[in-house]
Amino acid sequence: MNGTCTAAFDWFPRVADELELLEAGERSWRSNAADRLRVLLEQPAQIDRSDGELLAVVALELSGEEDEGALKQGRVTWRSLAADECAELAAALRG
Repeated sequence: MNGTCTAAFDWFPRVADELELLEAGERSWRSNAADRLRVLLEQPAQIDRSDGELLAVVALELSGEEDEGALKQGRVTWRSLAADECAELAAALRG
């Protein structure tokens, strides 16, 4: 993987926290995704092709939770940046 793709790892702690906030007290795929992101942050060598699907879904989730007001004003938010980097890493893993 190239350096651009691995930049997604920098977002994993914040993305994991965000996924858990969206849970609203009940465990779902978001909790499992947050757990996996934390494992990958601690042990990046464990990442494999199967994580590509997870990262693609995470990128879609981040995009879906994006601040539309900020986007209309032309501002880039952390969700946009994280979603783009997670999507790029997902594509690299799946490709």
